[in-house]
Amino acid sequence: MLIYRLLALIVLVLLAINILVSPAQSGGTTLNDKPIVTISYWQMQNCKHGYSRKHAIRGVKSVVYSVKRLSKKRVRQAKKFIKCTRTIESSQVARKVFRKGHKWRKSYEATWWIRWNRMPSNARGWTISTSSGESPRCGVPGYRKDFHKCIARQSGFLSYFQWLRPTWNAACRCRIDPEYGATWHHQAVSAWYWHLSHPRGQWPNTGE
Repeated sequence: MLIYRLLALIVLVLLAINILVSPAQSGGTTLNDKPIVTISYWQMQNCKHGYSRKHAIRGVKSVVYSVKRLSKKRVRQAKKFIKCTRTIESSQVARKVFRKGHKWRKSYEATWWIRWNRMPSNARGWTISTSSGESPRCGVPGYRKDFHKCIARQSGFLSYFQWLRPTWNAACRCRIDPEYGATWHHQAVSAWYWHLSHPRGQWPNTGE
């Protein structure tokens, strides 16, 4: 009789261990044996899928650092990349990238860079060839690391396009000095539109 009692006790112990261990191994709880469902950050934001940090940053940059106008539709696109990240940390990083890019778009340098890139390809080609012809020591953007630090001075002619002072004042209509304040992109846009309105002006043949 003692042996049967010991066997029954061992069986009960084994059953109890099996009840406690099995739910945990199958992803359930020890109370109701229901599977534990983990919700990701992007699922909490009601997104269809989650972006990695690298993908989100790339998506935000493609919006804020684009030459296209920052319309409401494009802003919503950037906010989607910020919202639907896999982790909250990635969302915070993407949001910082958006704020930095949005601030950059309002800067003086970015304004003229965007305007120049929106010009037709033939216009951009004219500005590059004219600038390199007028001040070859300065080169063209993208070919020299010290491009924006280069100042060409030749007997009263100013900066990258060798402006005459009256021509620059009329083309720019601003108080920015081309030697020290105006970027190459600002000068390029001004030179192109001045050339359109005055084709026989300062650069009648250069860049054609």
